[in-house]
Amino acid sequence: MKILLCNDDGYSAEGIQSLYKILSGKHEVKICAPLTNKSGFSASINIFKELDFRKISEDIYALDGSPVDCVMTALKGEWLQWRDGSYIPDLLLSGINHGGNVGTDITYSGTAAAARQGAIYGIPSMALSLEKRNWDDPAPYCFDDFSNFILNNLEKLLDILPGKEESNKSVKHINFAKPVNYFLNINALSIKKYKGIKLASICNRIYGDKIYIEKRDDGSLYSVCRPESPVQTYGDGQSDYELIRDEYVAISILKAPPAILEDSNIKLDRKGGFIL
Repeated sequence: MKILLCNDDGYSAEGIQSLYKILSGKHEVKICAPLTNKSGFSASINIFKELDFRKISEDIYALDGSPVDCVMTALKGEWLQWRDGSYIPDLLLSGINHGGNVGTDITYSGTAAAARQGAIYGIPSMALSLEKRNWDDPAPYCFDDFSNFILNNLEKLLDILPGKEESNKSVKHINFAKPVNYFLNINALSIKKYKGIKLASICNRIYGDKIYIEKRDDGSLYSVCRPESPVQTYGDGQSDYELIRDEYVAISILKAPPAILEDSNIKLDRKGGFIL
């Protein structure tokens, strides 16, 4: 299988390097990832800006841009060529992120955004994140254990993904009329052994941050966001946060691109009661 790796922690981060090392034993794997850490960049892109594109090794490239910039470069730049002569992978994996991407985190996550962009381009895609039970735990992440879980379950994970039959898999160039429409968001605790795998709903997270408007010495103003209290998380008992807390691998099936609300009770007549 041809597998493209991306992330938001940077091409040299331990999580993506673990995936590359372990998946390369059985698959053709390439990396196109940010040159430096781009966590929290969500789906931002750079337009008209020249982005430094570096060849690190035969299969590893780094771009001085966002995670979505990296996916666009890899899939539309027609530079990363696979052994069969194509420019399109069979699968895009984003991660492994250093920290979970659950619930509301997905909105801001560059890890999730890279997988979403792959799905928009018709490539079966998954975002992978590993959470520590305590964020300040100094112990190393169990990246290799999670990478082996992904390796051993790739086909089963692909079977979960809706729309894979209509994907751009095994073609030479992208057919933009064939998005996959969904991607998988996969989270787990940084532990050696999981209790099982469950489909997860999306939790709601309230961040304990506060915005300060402050003044520099020259009198100019600046805004800074600082964490002030612990994050509060709310779920329905089967949410991604709750499942990984209970030592399950949590898999959520997310829509990409955004969908129109279906089965709505909202009715509008021709003018809808609006003042036009």
